[in-house]
Order: sequence, then structure tokens, then C-alpha cells
Amino acid sequence: MPQVLGTDKTRLSKRHGAASVTEYCDAGFVSEGVVNFLARLGWSHGDQEIFSRDELIEHFSLESVGSSASVFDPEKLYWVNQQQMKRMDPAELAALAKPFCLAKGTATEAQWEAIEPARLHLGVDLLRDRSKTLVDLAGVMEILFTDDLAHEEPIELDENGRAALGAIADALQDVDPFTPETVEAAICETLAMRDVKLKIVAPALRMAVTGRNVGPGLFEIVAAAGKNLVVKRLRGAAGGA
Repeated sequence: MPQVLGTDKTRLSKRHGAASVTEYCDAGFVSEGVVNFLARLGWSHGDQEIFSRDELIEHFSLESVGSSASVFDPEKLYWVNQQQMKRMDPAELAALAKPFCLAKGTATEAQWEAIEPARLHLGVDLLRDRSKTLVDLAGVMEILFTDDLAHEEPIELDENGRAALGAIADALQDVDPFTPETVEAAICETLAMRDVKLKIVAPALRMAVTGRNVGPGLFEIVAAAGKNLVVKRLRGAAGGA
């Protein structure tokens, strides 16, 4: 069997950050990511990097294990874990993220039980792309729960822009069902009536709703955040909060 080395090409040890399985669990790695990464140390199947459990069972063989030493690269582990999280069913991923959300204070048990499953799963599906671990995902999932959302940057809008945000909040209050399609229609119609272009208010709208200046599709993340939180955040931004 090939020896496993640290990134400095010396024998893997604690000083390289070698950890137990439970430590990887606590750090937010999913089992599929860890198993996939470990299986690829010294073994390959063509150019394929990401494997399901069934694929590993089908393709793995000792005859395909090389004799050269392998490097345990933490960055590669994060990447593999991220890819596995992207492949998961949103409901399964949400269930795995729940204890991390509760531990971080992202959501309370009551908030978790109250959120509509469709909105939770949409939010997880949108937010996982930039999350390398369940800890990362739990952090950004605050968009779906918190009343006190921190903003990366101040919301910069003139009086007309703030008035537009307030009008959007009023329009969204009456939207039902609250889906990406109905959200888009309400926002665009409101802005058209005020002769305001979406690109003028979109950055402030995103910042008000998500606390960040980049992220998933605007209408999708607004729908995932939910009517009550979105209306409250937009009214706060419109009032200069």
C-alpha cells in the first residue's frame, strides 16, 4: 500500500493536521466526502474524481492501487467535500446541516420546525454552492431564519431608491404563492410603475435581503428567504435602518 504523506512530502502526522473521524464530523465534513477523498489516495479510475458509494464499490480494486506515495492535501479534501454536498438531495443535506445550525445559533429548534420544507430545501439548494462544509452552510443559512441580519456593506441608496425598496416590500406582502416566478413578476411590475430600472436597486435589494453583495439568483434567494423576513428586511432598508 502507498504511504500517505503531508503536503511537505514527509510522513503524515499531527503537525500536518491529521485528525480523527469524529473531528472531521465535527468540522462539518460529510461521510461521502471523506470516503471519496480517502479512496482516491493512491487509487484512480480514469480521470474521475467524484464517486458515489455505489461507484466506489463497483470500481475499487487493490489491483488499481499504485505503489507511489500519496499526499494528503486538506484543500483537496475540502473541494471533494464541496462536490459531494452539491450532489446531495437538498432534503438530506438540510437534515445534516440542522445540528450545525442549532449549534451556531443560526436557527432555534422552533424556527427549524416552523420553516416550510419547500423554502428550506430551496434555500439549501441555492446556498450550498459556496459552502465547503456543513459549518459553512450553517453560517450562510442565517438568510433563511434570522431577524437581525448583518450586512457586509452599508446599503447605499438615494431617497428614490429607498422609496422603491419600500414599494417592493408592499408589493411582495401581497404575493401568494411566494415563488421565484411570482417574486420576479411583482418586483419588475413595481419598478416599471415607478420607472426605475432593476439594475439600479438590485445590489441594495440583494444586500437588504441576504446581507451580502454576491450570491445565488436574486429572485430565487428572495423566495427562499420567505415573505415575512424579506418584507421586514426591505422595510428596514427603506427606512434607513
